[in-house]
Amino acid sequence: MKETSAFQNRDGRITINDLDLDRAVKQFETPFYLYNLDHVRARAELLNASLVEDAKLPASIHFALKANANPGVLRTLKSCGMQVDVVSGGEVECALASGFQASDVIFSGVAKSAKELARA
Repeated sequence: MKETSAFQNRDGRITINDLDLDRAVKQFETPFYLYNLDHVRARAELLNASLVEDAKLPASIHFALKANANPGVLRTLKSCGMQVDVVSGGEVECALASGFQASDVIFSGVAKSAKELARA
């Protein structure tokens, strides 16, 4: 099975690939966000393999866009065959701008404006 953790402990220092997190925190102004897209991809592929391929469930996996709307993360998930769950017109636009097709989007929740419903 493919390695699914991006983090390593090297002599008591946490690293992601060759990036030393302690150095990164000192180098960049905080707060900052660090995403390892290889890690995101590996976890998405593991989830898909476990639920859809191995268990042979007739399922599709939808990522809750409200959890993370970073375009790089969304494009990575899209490349892994994932779809998205959105709750607002703004999230619909974010999903479409990140490469998802309308058929990849589940628009859920309550209290939608007429404009949001028309766009959906």
